[in-house]
Amino acid sequence: MNASVSIASENSGAMNSTQVAKHQSARARRLRILSLLLVTLTGGVMYLVSQSADASLGNERFATGYALATVCVLLALLPLRKKMVRANLGSIAIWQATHQYLGCVCLLAYGLHAGFLVNGWIEIWLAVTFWFIVASGFFSWYINRTSPKLIRAAGMHVLREDLPKKKRELAEQAYRLALSAAGRNESAVLADFYRLHLTSFFNRPRSLRFQAFPTASKCRSLIAGLEELDRYLGNEGKSMRDEIARLVDAKDRIDFQHAIQVRVRVVASLHSVLLSSFILLCIAHVYLAFRFSSH
Repeated sequence: MNASVSIASENSGAMNSTQVAKHQSARARRLRILSLLLVTLTGGVMYLVSQSADASLGNERFATGYALATVCVLLALLPLRKKMVRANLGSIAIWQATHQYLGCVCLLAYGLHAGFLVNGWIEIWLAVTFWFIVASGFFSWYINRTSPKLIRAAGMHVLREDLPKKKRELAEQAYRLALSAAGRNESAVLADFYRLHLTSFFNRPRSLRFQAFPTASKCRSLIAGLEELDRYLGNEGKSMRDEIARLVDAKDRIDFQHAIQVRVRVVASLHSVLLSSFILLCIAHVYLAFRFSSH
């Protein structure tokens, strides 16, 4: 009876997970369709405005400039939406997808408006800033797509605000083990190894290189060094060595997650700053265009 209940509960759990996966897949499809419709509508409006300017012998650069400015304003709404955490303005995922597709529209609008050869120092700054925005946008998209998989591969996910506390706990446990090993002849080498190699690992921030490109090479090197101490350790010392190695691995996984989370935030912040700078330069560009144009 108990076995059948257990099997039924497992099947129910599997069905629930399948339903959740189907729901997420359907939601992603609706999200893509909605974003594509928005992009199509924006592109159509931009084309009609451009054609209208040609038909009325107007300045086509002004028409495409209006379209580009509109898209830039829409793109700037995503950073504002992320800061309005408590506002009921729709899912962040929808805003994010819309932002990505509008970025493609912005690329098209910029090509129609400015082309690839520009003159004047403001136009050059606009072009340089724009292409940096494009590069940072694609990189941010790539980071957002791959980071969840990397964090899951590092083990149980830890919230960003809990990372410092978790690091302190691991450092305290390693220190207590090293202190205990120092008082025993058969495990004293562990205390020496901790003092020479693990004090900085547990108590100092990782290098900038690790923050930018996190790898497990340091962790593997430290664990290999601990394993080389086996010939000096008794059974109890080897048990302590295994526990220290486990803490080293846990600390490295926490550092890996922290580096990935920081990278996501830094790239997103850089992209937002570049977009804000581009909008300010656009304002100066629009002012000069109206100031010195006959249209």
